[in-house]
Amino acid sequence: MLERSKDFPVIDAPVSEIREVDETFGAEDRDAVPTCRRVAQHAKHINEADLSHPIILSQSGQVMDGMQRVCKTLRLGPNSIHAVQFVVDPEPGFIDVSAATFPAERRVEALSQSSDTGLRG
Repeated sequence: MLERSKDFPVIDAPVSEIREVDETFGAEDRDAVPTCRRVAQHAKHINEADLSHPIILSQSGQVMDGMQRVCKTLRLGPNSIHAVQFVVDPEPGFIDVSAATFPAERRVEALSQSSDTGLRG
């Protein structure tokens, strides 16, 4: 996904239109019980999320990569998040989407860098 979307234009996606914000988080493991340890692990990943990387949306607007960035944005309060979106979804398959491989020249500044949010690029 990352490789296929690296040249897409970066858009501001309204957080209110991301339907996953009201769905069960971590649905990939529906049998997992939300223990304190699991919640703490998710919180750690959310806090470490780098908002300078755009999330990746499917053609229909589903988050394909970046839910922890969406959660961080919800916590900090901006109304939108940087995103790239497929016009036609790619065929299913495993592709490494680690943020470290996103080209530095495509990274964007975080939406809100004011001191009241504590957010730093």
